[in-house]
Amino acid sequence: LEEDERNIISRVGASPSCPLFQPLSGPFCLEHVDYRLDNMLIDETADPMRVTVVDWQSVKLGKPMNDVAYFLGAGLRSAARRDVEADIVHEYHDALGAEGVQDYGWNECWTDYRKGVFAGFGVTVIASMIVGRTQRGDEMFITMARRHARHALDLDAHEFLD
Repeated sequence: LEEDERNIISRVGASPSCPLFQPLSGPFCLEHVDYRLDNMLIDETADPMRVTVVDWQSVKLGKPMNDVAYFLGAGLRSAARRDVEADIVHEYHDALGAEGVQDYGWNECWTDYRKGVFAGFGVTVIASMIVGRTQRGDEMFITMARRHARHALDLDAHEFLD
């Protein structure tokens, strides 16, 4: 990991104000916690295409934008994420409104998304410590740590830490 990536990870662990450690308040939802492509079964033969999300053993009540931030942060290379994330989050916010979610403005949504970048650190650290080690697993967890750290750095999310 790069020095700035190691530093933000250390700051997350040491910060009592990290959104990851805060009690739930405001809008909430069921949070998958490990929402990434590895946990999706995609049936391209169905019309419309069908996606089934698996691996629900970590489900909890959480913030609506945590899974969105986790998915984009873990699933996209940093350069690609930077190019598309604002548009994707805008589309997601618009879809929430179209489905009847009220009183959740764009600024609150974007702030929650920025706070949601920390959701990836929990899975990266905890899961890497409880699963059996493999070369593929080590590479995956290093990639996740790097991507989530870079995501937090890109969005200046350090402002939410002590």
